[in-house]
Amino acid sequence: WLEHAAPPFNAAGHHQNEAPAGGNGAENVAPDQPANQPAENAVVGENPDAQDDQAEEEEEDNEEEDDAGGEDAADANNGAQDDMNWNALEWDRAAEELTWERMLGLDGSLVFLEHVFWVVSLNTLFILVFAFCPYHIGHFSLVGLGFEEHVQASHFEGLITTIVGYILLAITLIICHGLATLVKFHRSRRLLGVCYIVVKVSLLVVVEIGVFPLICGWWLDICFLEMFDATLKDRELSFQSAPGTTMFLHWLVGMVYVFYFASFILLLREVLRPGVLWFLRNLNDPDFNPVQEMIHLPIYRHLRRFILSVIVFGSIVLLMLWLPIRIIKSLLPNFLPYNVMLYSDAPVSELSLELLLLQVVLPALLEQGHTRQWLKGLVRAWTVTAGYLLDLHSYLLGDQEENENSANQQVNNNQHARNNNAIPVVGEGLHAAHQAILQQG
Repeated sequence: WLEHAAPPFNAAGHHQNEAPAGGNGAENVAPDQPANQPAENAVVGENPDAQDDQAEEEEEDNEEEDDAGGEDAADANNGAQDDMNWNALEWDRAAEELTWERMLGLDGSLVFLEHVFWVVSLNTLFILVFAFCPYHIGHFSLVGLGFEEHVQASHFEGLITTIVGYILLAITLIICHGLATLVKFHRSRRLLGVCYIVVKVSLLVVVEIGVFPLICGWWLDICFLEMFDATLKDRELSFQSAPGTTMFLHWLVGMVYVFYFASFILLLREVLRPGVLWFLRNLNDPDFNPVQEMIHLPIYRHLRRFILSVIVFGSIVLLMLWLPIRIIKSLLPNFLPYNVMLYSDAPVSELSLELLLLQVVLPALLEQGHTRQWLKGLVRAWTVTAGYLLDLHSYLLGDQEENENSANQQVNNNQHARNNNAIPVVGEGLHAAHQAILQQG
């Protein structure tokens, strides 16, 4: 996003006329490349949008290097003299002086007061910039738009007001970035863009870790209402009586659901062939960097991915919980509801036992090797059965088993027809096509 308005700049020709001062990787690679190829391709291989910005950064860095060349040489000479005059005794004496009495100010020195002053000043500045200003920006905006009563009715006035302030700050930074681009203030444009990225990543983290599990938790609770013979009115009363506790419990349930879903996807990756789950991000991939994705991808891509995740998780809850509950209520009317004693005189209630089972016993069982192998064997047996019934065995599990089974048999017409559904080469074909789809953006 920072790179669209950068001026055209031929970095390859620029670097060929320049001696490598800082030992940068792009500068060392540039002279070896052809003149009509930008030097940034050696550094930014998968992100072509970043090339213009790379060029602008290098142009600014070169201007700074021209000004600071003499200073770097002087610093290098001073550093060499410091290395020659280095004395281990002075360092030991400095380490001995740093005692608890000195750190806490009990020896009568003023260093402690200086440290306290800097800590208090930095913390005050941090709170002023990241809490006070966004809160009041959001407060004045909500009052001006007339939404103050709705925000107060939500019982989370401070949090919502601060988030609205951050959203308005992000919009303001985008507008200022566009104005700085028009008037060609490159350094101001860069600074405003970096500030916007910081606000953007912060808001995306709040959405991913806070809002999404909260939505999943409330949707789980709504689909579970008939199982406990409860209504939405009961949930509304509980929210009004203890809003913080209710929201935290729903967030916790949603977080547990997301965690177990991700664990099951990791188990599926071990059973299915590598290309089947190409549309889901692999958390074990060493190249997977969620923060870098938050920085590079635009907001509409994150919004589209968020809506898709909500649809997928919500549909799974409908299929796995709401539909079986409806079937049970229609076939066995007396089987449900399931009663939970939330208020009990016993020291251990049923709810605490269920939480203990969910959070302690179940993870301990899943971490045991034999239990995980049993679960994997069960998933594999289901996959093999469904694959043969639907003629998707080679798509789900690959060609290896079929090749082993047919090695000692003569190839006939039926075998040839069945292999038409398989991947041409193990590791390529469909998997390569999926990777192409994944990387085409």
